[in-house]
Amino acid sequence: MEKIATITARQIEHHPVEKIFLVGGACAYPGMDAIIEERLGLPVTLAPTPQLVTPLGIARAHWQSIKEEIGEEALKMEAVHG
Repeated sequence: MEKIATITARQIEHHPVEKIFLVGGACAYPGMDAIIEERLGLPVTLAPTPQLVTPLGIARAHWQSIKEEIGEEALKMEAVHG
């Protein structure tokens, strides 16, 4: 957990970060948010179900690519008419 905090600190050191949002299954380890908050000195928010954020993001990106491929209007018509 310290390693994750160290890597994060290095990645944000030249950016105006005000808050950290933790997502991904590894963030579910008890105490992860407290260690990162202590190491970075920034408020940390842990997603309620951090292990689901990645699959939801993948599904959303896939849905967006479908909308771009066939058009949003075609999707609406398909939803209405089956």
